[in-house]
Amino acid sequence: MTTAINMVFKANYKASLASRRKHWSQLKPLFFFLALTGCSAAKGFAADYSGPLLYRYTNQAGEVVISSHVPGEVTHRGYEVLSTTGRVLEIIKHEPSDKEKATARQRWEDHRKKKAQAKEDADLLRLFSSTREVDQTLKRQLKEIDNRIRAIEQNIEQEQPIYQQQQARIAARKREGRQVSDGLIQNIKILQASRQRSEQTIADYQKEKEQLRVDYTKRKERLRFLLETQSRHVEKNENLKLTRSDLSGKWLSTQSGSEITSWEATEEGLFLMVRKGDYGSETWLGRWSLNHRLELVVLYFQREFTRAGRTVKESFAKEKRYQILDNRESGLYLRGDKTIIRFQKAS
Repeated sequence: MTTAINMVFKANYKASLASRRKHWSQLKPLFFFLALTGCSAAKGFAADYSGPLLYRYTNQAGEVVISSHVPGEVTHRGYEVLSTTGRVLEIIKHEPSDKEKATARQRWEDHRKKKAQAKEDADLLRLFSSTREVDQTLKRQLKEIDNRIRAIEQNIEQEQPIYQQQQARIAARKREGRQVSDGLIQNIKILQASRQRSEQTIADYQKEKEQLRVDYTKRKERLRFLLETQSRHVEKNENLKLTRSDLSGKWLSTQSGSEITSWEATEEGLFLMVRKGDYGSETWLGRWSLNHRLELVVLYFQREFTRAGRTVKESFAKEKRYQILDNRESGLYLRGDKTIIRFQKAS
């Protein structure tokens, strides 16, 4: 009798196990939740075990019970499948509550968004090395659309005399009391339809321009944030090697609002820097060298700025040392007075 009961319970358990597995396969987002919370089976079901099964669960009174069956009212809370020797064959976790399911879905969605944002950021850094390049790309795309609009407007202008001519012929026939031919009427309709399509296309292009401005403004702000974040975490590359020729040329800051806008070093030793000063943008002129610590050493002797509407050239003497931290494909990282600034060599 006991063997028969165990066989029935074992059959019921295997049937309920198949049902549970089918149910859980429909909750794929919850897999992420289970991975985060550790709610996975601690021990797999011992397929080779063929003896009687016992079940350990907590009843509604909070007491641990070991029984040959699991009451239906406690299955959603989870239980353990045991052998007669007490070995745990499988742990059946509790069914997640509605709140846990919602939390799991939210975590999954946050994970998906974070992954998508990381890909967008990588693409953005691959396409643009500075916010200036974003502006240039937007300007180029807007110009292309303007050229298309101009071509359509020229086509409208070319069709306008033909349209007016057809209207004049129709008006003349009406004044003479003659019947207007179907061909003339059809020509007018074709020209009117063509103009309407052209005007609608122009309107669509104008909307596209507005959307481009919105999209590229977002791109520009995101790129500025990424570049500034990168600069804050740049450390000095102890294996970096540079020569004077590596630094010669014009360098542009990739960070809008930085203290230094650009600088240019010549092979002959002249150095020109454009930076923010007391009177707005200032140009500092000096002579430069590169020491063994990879510091850009500049002895300034003149600065130029605009004050009260006139250009002022002022002689002064000042030494500045700018530590070069790294030189990568993404740019040259230099420590300014206040922050680390990323520069891109002008093409």
